[in-house]
Amino acid sequence: MELLDRIKVAVKALVSFGVAKNQEDLGRLLGYTNKSSFSQVLNGKVEMPKDFVDRLCGLDDRLEKVWVAEGIGPVLKSSITYKQVNPPEGNNKLNEPHSRYGLDIQRVPIYRFDAEVSMVSLFKDRNSIRPIDFISIPNLPKCDGAVYVKGDGMAPLLKGGDIVIYKELPCSLGAVFFGEMYLLYVELEGEAFVTLKYLHPSTKGDEMISLVSENGIYQSKEIHFSSIKAMALVKASIRINSMS
Repeated sequence: MELLDRIKVAVKALVSFGVAKNQEDLGRLLGYTNKSSFSQVLNGKVEMPKDFVDRLCGLDDRLEKVWVAEGIGPVLKSSITYKQVNPPEGNNKLNEPHSRYGLDIQRVPIYRFDAEVSMVSLFKDRNSIRPIDFISIPNLPKCDGAVYVKGDGMAPLLKGGDIVIYKELPCSLGAVFFGEMYLLYVELEGEAFVTLKYLHPSTKGDEMISLVSENGIYQSKEIHFSSIKAMALVKASIRINSMS
């Protein structure tokens, strides 16, 4: 993706955040009183000011300037924060039932997808699906389940056999945080598959979305959002380096 394309994605993201009502309004925030002047910059018809990326990313802290300028890393910065909760005085128990962030210690179920257990059926009624094991991690945000990674699409960040822990989300474009990693169930061109991808905005239309791999040998894929039938936000991952 070229610089101008990344800037258009950033503009689209800023509008979706509510920073501006539309592209014209965003241009005014950047000092462009003439609608066509801002449009000409975005379309490459006039030279872009040297500080344009800095000013654009300065409109919202969630935008990752390195991605906009160089195409490296995620579109958005991580925005998850936690409020630290101090335990009562004199409570020195080792097996404290709450984490230091005030969250209950969870037993997150691990599932294995196969021909009989699809991601859609799991999300619809996970109580009917028997997990193969459970995970407990201190300070883990609320999660719904975990699965084993297959393939190398997210290598070297994730490799086959790693575990990703996820939170189910409604299958809605409004629920997407662009730049984050998602576990997706996709139906496309008569095929159905489960995949791990970053979700980025697309320049091809409001209902289009870009599936992006960490592994650079795989090209990004532009699809209509309606092709995604189930989705979950990846909250954490686990890698086991030794089997003995």
